[in-house]
Amino acid sequence: AVGGGESTVWGDDAYIAFRSLCKLSMKSQAESAQDMFALRGKLMSLELLKQLIEHAGPRFQGDPRLIGVIKQVLCLSLIKNHSSSEDAVFQMALSIFVKLLQAFRASLKTEIGVFFPISFLQPLDGVSSSGGMPAAPAAGPVPYHRLLLVLRKLAVIGGDQQLLADMFVNYDCELDGASMFERTVAGLARVAQGIYPGDASSLSKEQRAALTFYSLECLTTISRSLTSTIPEEKEAPGAGQAAEDAAEPLKLNVSEDQLDRAGAGEEVATPGGTAPMNGEPVTPGSGTTTAEVEQLRAYKVEYQQGVRLFNKKPRKGVRFMQERGMVGESPADVAAFLKAPGLDKTTIGDYLGDGDEFCIQTMHCYVDALDFARLEFSDGIRHFLAEFRLPGEAQKIDRLMLKFAERYCACNPESFKSADTAYVLAYSVIMLNTDAHNPQVKKKMTLEEFLRNNRGIDEGEDLPQEMLSGLYNAIVTNEIKMKGSDGSTAGGKSQPRVTGLDTLLTIFGGRPTATEALGEDEARRTHENMRRESSNWVSASATVSSRPMLEVAWAPMLGVYSVLFEDVSDPSLADMCLKGFHDVICTASHLSMATVRDAYVTPLAKFTLLQKPSRIAPKNVQAFLTLLQVADRCGNYLNEAWPIVLRTISQYDRVCQVLQARMAGASDSAVSFEGGDDGSLAGTAATLRAKVSAQGGQKSEEPLPPPELFTAVNPEAITKLFIGSDRLESAPIVTFVKALSEVAREELAAPSPRVFSLTKIVETAHVNMRRIRIVWSRIWSILSEFFVVVGLHSNLPVAMYGVDSLRQLAMKFLEHDELANYTFQNEFLRPFVIVMRQSHSAEVRELIIRCISQFVLARVDNVKSGWKSLFMVFTTAAADDSRSIVALAFETIEKVVREYFVHVTQTETATFTDCVHCLIAFANSPLTDVSLNALAFLRFCALKLGAGELGELEAPEAAGAAQVVLSSSKVTRLDSGGLPQSPTAPAAPVPAGDQATAGSARTPRAEAGKLFTDKDVHVYFWFPLLAGLSELTFDGREEIRRSSREVLFDILGYHGGTFTAEFWARIFESVLFPIFDNVRAEIVDATTFVTMSQRSSIDAWLFETCSECLAHVVDLAVQYYAAVVGTLPKLLALLVGFIRRGHQSVSSMGVQALFRLLTKAGPQMDSAMWDVALGEIANAVEGTLPAPEQLSERGEGGERRSLARGWGARRLSETLCFVEIEKELLCELRDLHNHSVRMLSSEQTLRLLDLVARIEANARRINADIELRGTIQALQVEDEVAPEARLPDPPLLEVEIEATRTHLVMLQTVMQTGSGSQSGSVMDSEARIVTVCRANLEAYKECGAQVPEHERSLKAGLAKASLKTLLGLPPTTFRAHVGELFPVLTELVRCSAATSDVLEALSSVFADQVGPLLEA
Repeated sequence: AVGGGESTVWGDDAYIAFRSLCKLSMKSQAESAQDMFALRGKLMSLELLKQLIEHAGPRFQGDPRLIGVIKQVLCLSLIKNHSSSEDAVFQMALSIFVKLLQAFRASLKTEIGVFFPISFLQPLDGVSSSGGMPAAPAAGPVPYHRLLLVLRKLAVIGGDQQLLADMFVNYDCELDGASMFERTVAGLARVAQGIYPGDASSLSKEQRAALTFYSLECLTTISRSLTSTIPEEKEAPGAGQAAEDAAEPLKLNVSEDQLDRAGAGEEVATPGGTAPMNGEPVTPGSGTTTAEVEQLRAYKVEYQQGVRLFNKKPRKGVRFMQERGMVGESPADVAAFLKAPGLDKTTIGDYLGDGDEFCIQTMHCYVDALDFARLEFSDGIRHFLAEFRLPGEAQKIDRLMLKFAERYCACNPESFKSADTAYVLAYSVIMLNTDAHNPQVKKKMTLEEFLRNNRGIDEGEDLPQEMLSGLYNAIVTNEIKMKGSDGSTAGGKSQPRVTGLDTLLTIFGGRPTATEALGEDEARRTHENMRRESSNWVSASATVSSRPMLEVAWAPMLGVYSVLFEDVSDPSLADMCLKGFHDVICTASHLSMATVRDAYVTPLAKFTLLQKPSRIAPKNVQAFLTLLQVADRCGNYLNEAWPIVLRTISQYDRVCQVLQARMAGASDSAVSFEGGDDGSLAGTAATLRAKVSAQGGQKSEEPLPPPELFTAVNPEAITKLFIGSDRLESAPIVTFVKALSEVAREELAAPSPRVFSLTKIVETAHVNMRRIRIVWSRIWSILSEFFVVVGLHSNLPVAMYGVDSLRQLAMKFLEHDELANYTFQNEFLRPFVIVMRQSHSAEVRELIIRCISQFVLARVDNVKSGWKSLFMVFTTAAADDSRSIVALAFETIEKVVREYFVHVTQTETATFTDCVHCLIAFANSPLTDVSLNALAFLRFCALKLGAGELGELEAPEAAGAAQVVLSSSKVTRLDSGGLPQSPTAPAAPVPAGDQATAGSARTPRAEAGKLFTDKDVHVYFWFPLLAGLSELTFDGREEIRRSSREVLFDILGYHGGTFTAEFWARIFESVLFPIFDNVRAEIVDATTFVTMSQRSSIDAWLFETCSECLAHVVDLAVQYYAAVVGTLPKLLALLVGFIRRGHQSVSSMGVQALFRLLTKAGPQMDSAMWDVALGEIANAVEGTLPAPEQLSERGEGGERRSLARGWGARRLSETLCFVEIEKELLCELRDLHNHSVRMLSSEQTLRLLDLVARIEANARRINADIELRGTIQALQVEDEVAPEARLPDPPLLEVEIEATRTHLVMLQTVMQTGSGSQSGSVMDSEARIVTVCRANLEAYKECGAQVPEHERSLKAGLAKASLKTLLGLPPTTFRAHVGELFPVLTELVRCSAATSDVLEALSSVFADQVGPLLEA
């Protein structure tokens, strides 16, 4: 290696030797052809040059002098030798260029930009270079051997990923670059598809095949190079982010001032070709990122689109560029744009000559930017017309010439007297140029004619003859041409996608023949074009540029790979196509190019032909293997392509199943549908798989490929895809599972369902179960929904297989313990709950119960939050229509509660409520034995809860959970959210005993230890149990009603001492009172419109239930009076509500319960509570006072209401009921007074007496209303009311008699017991008793013969009682009231209707009371 620029002898010698070799290689083709030795010398020199370039070290590559020789001499040599007719010379020149491209590209950017299209793109585009000259397309056939050589060299270039990246960034992304990579791929794609350059008719079949092979090899090499840029280990792309390498920001090769001017819309000149970005010219630097390269490339494509639009419609093209910020809005900006490469010269001329005001302004700016100073007129007009072609319209030419003349005179003020002279002379020169150089003009203009035409144009004077003569000679000898039309352009730029290689082709001029040698001048002009100034070479990162490169290449590559794979039968070609598919898919997947990835995966899956098995060939099997390889390598990046891959694998399994069935001669009938011999679930699983396989693997009549075709497919490769899914990252595994579930659903929805993907789902879930919880939760959210769909499948074997698969996963999942306060198990087991609730198949529901029973009992130590879902399943089973399912489920629950109760609450105490809900559901079961056992277990649960064996209770997480429990006495839903957990103490097993006597024995009172308050946590645990038992008190079965009542009130009685007053208040409000709400509702709904026989049976049931419950409630109130005293007013109001209900049985129960409560609790009641009680009794009395007058009321329309039906019948029944209730109230009031007279104050005693008097007065008033009585009787007869349902006449006689008698008795009691505080009431009672007795005697003496015997008899008894009462009065009292009594007594003596009993009592009064007064 020589020293880099050092003036040493060795350096000079190396420089001289290298330059000499370059010159030796430049000998002309004609000379070499005549002298074989010269040809051999040329080849030797080229070979030496090749060796030198190939082995050049860093010093050689950095020596400026040697680089200069390469640019000045070697490049010229390569241009000449590239056009050589000798294939060996052509090959050496091409090889040297490839070596230069590999080693010296950083110093030869411009040279490569010119030579690469000549060497590689022209042959691919169909431009022949035979004979040394590139020709226009279709000028002649491209020599086969040279095209083959080009393809081989392109394969070398394509294998260098860094070289491809550098070429793409430096040419495809630069605005004036040749788009070498894009055109290379497009050209290779055309050749590979049989679109050969030039005349393809001369090619033999073998030559065509060779071209196809090598072009396909080039494409696959390029795709493999792109794939090699992908890092070995790359983190999966994030949410929607492209996979990009971190890099430095884009480096700009422009100054700040240039950036400012570019932002203002001014043209900014940048060195060489640059691509603007966001309106600012930039050049890709070494720190360019993928996004920036893509932006540069996109800008170039969009810019070229604007250029094409301009060349068709210039105004639209300018507007297009302005809208995208590529061109400014001012005329000066547009004028600068018109000098850009790629624009059609004729279109530029038309736009500049347009009469539109903006176009005129643009033309003025364009011309004003030209400098004609110190230029001869001929040179000035040449300079003016160098960049555009004059339009054909005279007006446009006129506008252009006017502006030219003005500008020329402004730059050269001394040239002409006025601009008119320049204007006329310019027209004359244009005419001379056309005349002199148009071959159609036969008679050319002479100098004299030219002089004559221009006489007097300088304001009437002639221009100097010498000047005109020189101008004539200059035009005649040198035609005025646009730049590039004769190879004189300095730009020499190729505009890909706009004008192809037209600009480059014009460098070489014309269409030479195949044997025409490249002229010296043409070669040197081409060489000069290479030496133009360009931007610096950018060494791009292959990783950064791979994404935009693939954006360019994927579409043509896809067309090649797809077409060739379908059409060819050559295994080598098919294999290369598959490699191309593999490489592009991997690259696109890693780069997050979803569109490209899916565009390749879809046809690759289609090429497996698994949809049409009869057409499968070995290459299709290879396509399937390639798909598996892609899935294995790029699993983290397939994303939305996974369904395509998995669907193809599923189709492969289907074909294999059919093949196996054909080979075995199996049919549906050959598959066993019986379970395993051991009856275990394992045997059941095998049976289910056999059933489903039998349905999915039915015999098919479609033709199938030979089985030996699939021997190349290793089943382990498919299994690895699923077993190895644990290698997938977090987001990809979720996508994979989602895709797998979609394919599985498609399999199951088929007419013949299959379970291949379902099996793979189980395998995938198995290996991924140990992922971090947040990932596993996302996976299971997909799988749980899927298993629900499978479990509810209409095909029974499929549904059962799905449930069994879920069981397998559950067994695996429960192998590992769960920490406290997590709900993963609950979420995992939720599909069992949903399927159990929604499945219509008894077989599926039974299988669920068996599965759950198995893994619960096997993994009971590890079950934590899963208890919630398990109890949900058993709760649903409790209400199942199948008795066998109910019994089977309860067997498990019984075992859990008996033996594993401590496990239920050891992690989450709130699970206790789930267990209670489940037991309540079983208590509602139609199986009586199950219900009774469930009630016994509920008692056991209450014992555990009351004894504090659940540990420290924790409030549920769900906000307001306790309020939900309290809001209704119904059993609450069990599918609420997860609850916190806490350990619990061991629980004693439930003692075994007779199921029928589960609640028969009263338990003693619990020792006061732990107190339960109205805190939400205590309510949450107690109330589901108590409310459930409350509901069961109205079960349709007598034994269940009885047992539930006993269990409920035994629990309350036993644990009531541990309840605070607030807790008792909630119990009454939410547990006990709702029982009677149900009773009242039942009365209205069930007893209003039923027959008497039905009503009696319903009444008996309600009376039995209600009376028992009321008795228990009263006992609780008495037993825990101090705690429930605050609730006593509500209880009294409830009982009064019963009394006023208007239903005989219920009202009677209310009366009995009310007075039983007051009698038993009376000793504990204070005066205030007695006032409350008396007030409620008064409400009862007032609410039950019979009102027979309402029976005669008319409706709103004035119509009379029948007493035999409807409203009238209900009112009649209510009146009869109230009559009986009044009598019961009188009896109970008398007893209550006798029992509590010493506990009541005088005021309270008077209130009792007033209540009796109120009943008495109401009854006497109604009985005395003769008209009302007659009306009622008439209406009953008219409406044909049944005799037993009629109101007697008088209606309230018995009430009146009973009230009067009660009044007397109570007054006597007050007199007999009055002392102390009661003395005042004694005095009042004496006066009241005299008044009552006198009224009774007066009523009796009025009874005549017209009064019915029954009424007279009752009043006679009342008169007798009154006389005996008077007889018992103290003498002083009688003496005090004798004045008002004596007249009545004497009149009674004369009463003819008086009976002997009355007269005898009257005689005693006269003898014992009146007689002593007379004697005194």
